[in-house]
Amino acid sequence: MYKIQAHDDSIVALVGSPSYVISLGLDERIRVWDRFQGHPLNTITVSHAYSALVMLTPSLLVTGKPGALVVWDARSGEVAREVKLDCSNMQLCPKIMLPACGSVICDYGNQMRIVRFPLVAADKCD
Repeated sequence: MYKIQAHDDSIVALVGSPSYVISLGLDERIRVWDRFQGHPLNTITVSHAYSALVMLTPSLLVTGKPGALVVWDARSGEVAREVKLDCSNMQLCPKIMLPACGSVICDYGNQMRIVRFPLVAADKCD
């Protein structure tokens, strides 16, 4: 068992992968941790109201921001891709996200959006 002082404020989201544990805090930071040793590997500073975390692959993290989904490389902390959900209304922020066979399903106001990532292998779908 590890006890880690992860953030300067409350943790609002957690997600794991085979190698990482990733946390999002109200301190506007995403922290990437080594799953086995608990060592911090990366800190990503965010300036938007991110509200959910989803692992698209073992090293690609998806977050939401107003009007878009952002795909991050968890190893480098760099943005790999940004997908706009609506060009006319950039005020809504996805609060709920689920991974689904190379796609991400998210809320967007009173709508549901399914965003496909064709380069992500969907061979492990049930």
